[in-house]
Amino acid sequence: MLTQTIGHYTLNISMILYLIMYFPQLMHNKKGRLVDLSLHFHNLLIFYYITDLIYGFGLLMPWQYRLVSTVGLCCLIIQHLQLRRIHRNNRYFIYSTYSLCLFGILGFFSVIHQFPRNFFIDLGYVSQAVALFYRFPQIYKNIGSIAALSLSMGYLSLTFFCAMCDNISAWFLHWPTPSKLGAIIGILLSGILIVQWFLSKRSTTQIVAATTIL
Repeated sequence: MLTQTIGHYTLNISMILYLIMYFPQLMHNKKGRLVDLSLHFHNLLIFYYITDLIYGFGLLMPWQYRLVSTVGLCCLIIQHLQLRRIHRNNRYFIYSTYSLCLFGILGFFSVIHQFPRNFFIDLGYVSQAVALFYRFPQIYKNIGSIAALSLSMGYLSLTFFCAMCDNISAWFLHWPTPSKLGAIIGILLSGILIVQWFLSKRSTTQIVAATTIL
């Protein structure tokens, strides 16, 4: 019983963290290295939230679930507008914008017209698969560069703590194996991004110090 109580506590904590998780990144974008943010990372994250939102409304998931997905998608739309100032002439950015909008519209109609339950379940699997891999483009871009600083440490920290809470909830509440594995992978990938951030921060500090000496 104690483990179940702890699992429910971490589940509620993660819900609160998910609601505020992306706000530090939006603030960071105003003064950070937004140009170094991977567009693939950004687009996959939007795709994840769209599929998760369609899944949530299509299967009438609890309002907390749908609220988290709605807030997350709204934050990413704001980030998309921030990125537009930099990539407005980028063909990939333009085409991906149209594609995501079209997918969102089709998803809206699938909910309105009450597509079969299996459709939304399959979409849920797609959403979870994207959730596992959306960090990889940013991790790859960070290698050998200071692009890691394009992500806010506040966002990275909240993401890591959310993954920790999800992991505890998954094991203590006896969630299915995919959820357990997904939570573990989330911790590992978030940890990699945090390590890359500190390495990039140290690198820029050393460059500034060397420049000052010169």
